[in-house]
Amino acid sequence: HGITPPPVPNTNFEIKPGLISLVERYMFHGLPDEDPLDHLDKFDRLCALTKINGVSEDGMKLRLFPFSLGNKAHIWENNLPVGSVKTWDQCKHAFLAKFFPTSRTTKLRNDISSFVQMNGESFSEAYERFKGYQMKCPHHGFSKESLLGTLYRGALPKYRLLLDTASNGHFLGQNVDEGLLLVENIATSDCNYSEEYDRADRGSSAQEEKHKKEIKNLNDKLDKLLSGQQKQVHFINEEDFVQEGEKTQEEEVSYVNNQGGYQKGFIKYWNNPNLSYRSTYVENPQDQVYPPLQQHQGEQQVVYYKKGFAPKTFAPPGFAPPQAQGSNNPSHEADMKSMLETLIQGQTNGALELNKKLAEIHNKVDCSYHDLYIKLESLTSKVQHLESKGNTSSS
Repeated sequence: HGITPPPVPNTNFEIKPGLISLVERYMFHGLPDEDPLDHLDKFDRLCALTKINGVSEDGMKLRLFPFSLGNKAHIWENNLPVGSVKTWDQCKHAFLAKFFPTSRTTKLRNDISSFVQMNGESFSEAYERFKGYQMKCPHHGFSKESLLGTLYRGALPKYRLLLDTASNGHFLGQNVDEGLLLVENIATSDCNYSEEYDRADRGSSAQEEKHKKEIKNLNDKLDKLLSGQQKQVHFINEEDFVQEGEKTQEEEVSYVNNQGGYQKGFIKYWNNPNLSYRSTYVENPQDQVYPPLQQHQGEQQVVYYKKGFAPKTFAPPGFAPPQAQGSNNPSHEADMKSMLETLIQGQTNGALELNKKLAEIHNKVDCSYHDLYIKLESLTSKVQHLESKGNTSSS
């Protein structure tokens, strides 16, 4: 077989049959609908259930892995060159190279090599996304140095500057392990700051929404109050002539030669049965004798008004003209004044509360950057100490 496990110094070493049966329950057959990454993940979980003294991880997994393969996968394992797989990492890479789809591998490798931090994405979120690409394609083939350089070049400028500052001006020039440690520290610090900022931002946003609703309610009440005080304005757009025999539904006042005509709805030239000498409530009304109509000297002048126009009324002698009622109601004015004062007070309180929240956020930001600065100073000191130690050892 191509898989060669390392020797085990423990002579009493034995894999329990129950563990072998458990592994065989989750076999991988090499079918198109099977996921090789999912199979490796399940296999790792099963192997973690048992620990044997004196037996390494490679020794345990390389002995158990063939029991998890069937059909095409089992044939592939039997055809491996003898001694070609001696570690668990080699086994995983060979397994994924065979059964992981080439198109999927190409896509994930491209996601890793073309990694770019998006605008609005925190460094911690971008770093987690970058690590997720690697977990989805563990056989990507990129070295640690290459991955670290890809992460640095894909980060936003402010984070590249931060990495360079913490590395004495040249992040890519330092040791790979030190660079990864620095990236982890900055990502952790950025994650803590982002959570605090999000909580503060959510709190201030909720308070802002509350103030907006209160102001909107006040504005609605004010609009209703003002609409109740408004008066309709009718525009004069056409003449309404009064002709003999025509009846209108509007009441008009005709003033004829400064005389009479004070009766409501009465016009001298209209035939008004209620004010006529002729009575229709007698037998043979046509035989009644009526006095002749008095001839008026001069032409009777009738004043015509525009439709929708309220004419000026004249009171008869001895009667005082009606007094116009005031349109301004004192109680309405007091309500309007009180509403405006409440609106202004609410806006003032909202502005004060918002300024207070912004001050708290700025304070938290300053504290977070201060903590980050202290961590960077500590890392810089450690790097300088390691460099001086290396120079001393070399000399």
